[in-house]
Amino acid sequence: MLTVSGAVMMVLRLYFMGYTPPSFSPADNPAADNDSFLVRSLTFLYLPVFNFYLLLCPVVLSFDWSMEAIPLVESLADGRVLVIIIFYSALFWLTRQSLRAYLQSTEPSSTDSNTAYTAIYEPHASPAQATASSNGRTTPNGSIFLRKRRRDSGSSTDSAG
Repeated sequence: MLTVSGAVMMVLRLYFMGYTPPSFSPADNPAADNDSFLVRSLTFLYLPVFNFYLLLCPVVLSFDWSMEAIPLVESLADGRVLVIIIFYSALFWLTRQSLRAYLQSTEPSSTDSNTAYTAIYEPHASPAQATASSNGRTTPNGSIFLRKRRRDSGSSTDSAG
């Protein structure tokens, strides 16, 4: 459904534009109009860094970022290149750490290799029922606890979590 909707919108846009690509002036996007591959690459790598800075510290906001509102990064000696390197290094490191933590959390531990834990939510009619079945650990609408079961057998035990 989403693919069909996207295709319909694309065809409508092409129809209304006369099946020609949009024409932009160099002032609309000076980085894309620059002849140097290095300048285009460095500037386009800097734009997410600049937008992340605006997300954290929105002191310089504008309704129109054309006309070189963000100056081009024209050489490797530009100080913003160091900021680009730090930003993407931190992004890579955070992604790596998150992926490592996720993979470690999904691995079964060596001491508990035959046990699986499942989060269980049980709604209750009264607080007395909630206390009786989940050892008093309740949410306003019910209780959440871990059900511990052996992988090789069908038996299970409950432990409050």
